Amino acid sequence: MKLIKLSLIALFLLSATFAYSQIGVRAGVNIATQENDPDFTEDQSSIIGLNFGLTYELPISPLLTIQPELHFIQKGSKEEFEELMESIESEIKLNYLELGVMARFDILEFGDDAGLYLGVTPHLGYALSGTYKFSGEIGGISFDEEEDVDFDDDNINRIDFGVGFGAGVHFGNIFIDARYNLGLADISDNDDLTINNRGILVGVGYRF
Repeated sequence: MKLIKLSLIALFLLSATFAYSQIGVRAGVNIATQENDPDFTEDQSSIIGLNFGLTYELPISPLLTIQPELHFIQKGSKEEFEELMESIESEIKLNYLELGVMARFDILEFGDDAGLYLGVTPHLGYALSGTYKFSGEIGGISFDEEEDVDFDDDNINRIDFGVGFGAGVHFGNIFIDARYNLGLADISDNDDLTINNRGILVGVGYRF
């Protein structure tokens, strides 16, 4: 009988949790770059990648919400270097499908239905595809080329993981947030080189 009561209580709590859960959509940009060790780059800079996906809120308490997320996110970097006294720019852009689970802490409420929150988001991603772009001018001849990334031949690991730190505000069902993603995985399969993804994500979303 005690086990039945405990099971009914657990079922009630689970039902209440899902009753108050919300699905959301989020879209924004990732200001992406990469950290290399050793750093052979002369002038590395960030690229602007797309970032959009779905969120699902599971309230645990008035202060804590667990938020699984599934995103498409573009990562990479670009660099400029001199070759035979000519300037050349190269860019790599990698397209990831990424699963994250945010621990969201609602720290401040203001107005009727608005608030401020902080979030920590471990994430795991898989690179679906990628492109290289090369542009510049050599010998007075301009060029602009693009080719697909070959993950095996180019010694790039498709798996990426890390953790994001961020904050956001919500106004009713609309929310705006910013995050810093710290890549912990070495995406280089070259033993002599370590590459970690970095990114600043800015997005806006809507909860249904």
